[in-house]
Amino acid sequence: MFVFDGELARDIRDLSKVAADRAIRTLYQLDDIGTLQQRVDKAVAERQEALARTSGKTKHAVSRHQTLVDRAATVLRALDSDLTRKASSRTALRKELKEVRAEIDSHIARNGDLEERRSQLVSQAHDLAGDIRMSTSQAFLAFRNPATLSSVITSRLKDLGETLTRARLPKSVSSDFFEEIADDGECICGRPIGEAERATLSQRKEQYLAQDQISAIATMKERLNSTAATGTSFLDSCDMLQTKLEARQANEKAMARLRQEAEERGDENMRPLTEREDAIKIALATLETEIERLTTADPVKQVAYQCTKDNNIPLARYYRDERQKTLDEARESYELSCRRDLLLGQLQRIEQQALEDLREVIRQKTNERLTTLVQLEDLRVSRIAGALELGSKKASSKDDVSEGQSLSVAYAFLTALLSNAPYDLPFIVDSPVVSLDLDVRKEVSRLIPKLFGQMILFVISSEQAAFAETFYDREDTQFVTLRQTTNGHVETHYGLEEFRRQSTDRVTT
Repeated sequence: MFVFDGELARDIRDLSKVAADRAIRTLYQLDDIGTLQQRVDKAVAERQEALARTSGKTKHAVSRHQTLVDRAATVLRALDSDLTRKASSRTALRKELKEVRAEIDSHIARNGDLEERRSQLVSQAHDLAGDIRMSTSQAFLAFRNPATLSSVITSRLKDLGETLTRARLPKSVSSDFFEEIADDGECICGRPIGEAERATLSQRKEQYLAQDQISAIATMKERLNSTAATGTSFLDSCDMLQTKLEARQANEKAMARLRQEAEERGDENMRPLTEREDAIKIALATLETEIERLTTADPVKQVAYQCTKDNNIPLARYYRDERQKTLDEARESYELSCRRDLLLGQLQRIEQQALEDLREVIRQKTNERLTTLVQLEDLRVSRIAGALELGSKKASSKDDVSEGQSLSVAYAFLTALLSNAPYDLPFIVDSPVVSLDLDVRKEVSRLIPKLFGQMILFVISSEQAAFAETFYDREDTQFVTLRQTTNGHVETHYGLEEFRRQSTDRVTT
């Protein structure tokens, strides 16, 4: 647009092209709106791609994920209700079992010798329960201490501790020490630290450990050197626990024999009570299994119980939460799509409205300039829609416009276009009047100084007559002559006199 030639003069009036609109869009930066639209589209696409759980970008997708969340929530509520019922039943059975056992004990107490044995068995059972808890804790502690698992492990741990001691690890000085010295800019001895020293310190500090690593290794070395199979070994703890469990089993069998003996002595109420006790114990065991299947979060037990999201609360809750996250992302993705579409639509309307407003402003300014340029004919721009559509009482179509009129229209359009543009650059024209007759040339030469604040004209010698010569007397005009010599070089001459002496077609001024 800033280097004008005759082709542009034709293109801006060619209705099959969009040169006029392209000039408006480029100069007034309307293309930046298109760039912004692309950035918006890209930003939304990147965010939606980051939402890896779902590609839901439509209202239907959000609805589908909401249905999955609702179903998962329904299953979880049903499982929670089932757990509440089972827990309530377990509480009732435990209470009934306690009452039945109390009644059995009361029947046994009617026989003095049996009551004494019962008391001993109850006391033994209480002691065994405490011993089992203690043995279980000891087994867990032993399992967490590698030294108690195996004599081979203990030996290897001691060897590692001795190796660290021989290697004098960890280092007493950490890499942090050298990093701090480099940052201070002065060594602890008082010498300045330059870039070379700082680079060396930074490189060699990698040979030392960080402070937190030193602390960790020091603690590890201390524990390794003090490693010993102290206390009860894991295997011994397991043997002790097994012994206690077998003793509890023997206690339970002795209690069962005691009840059977009481029944054999003629207590007719003992059999219904013991049968009820056994039934309650079976029901309780079944309930405990069902409750554990409902509530366990242990992956091993979940596999053993064949747990799924339909029969296990932790799995059902996890599935519900995952579906909720997916729904949230689908909603976000859908909302992003809606906001993107809304924003892109607004930007498109802004761009179209701005283009239409600029078209009209430039059309009016173009016609104002045409009034000055083409005084003898009512030549006007009737509309700008991609190209300039001309209207005139005499010129019924663009083909009826002369070369001079075409050039006038182009000048009027471009000066109108540039009048409010965000740039302040000289207007450059290549061969401005080569196709115009002498009268039109004179008219154009008088109009150009009124249209442009600064203009650079490239003319050939044939354009001097009736055009370039009209500028000879103007003090605001500078003349530069470029002449090609016989050896192919180009000479540059400044000033009017040299310009006027040139007469060959090979001279460009």
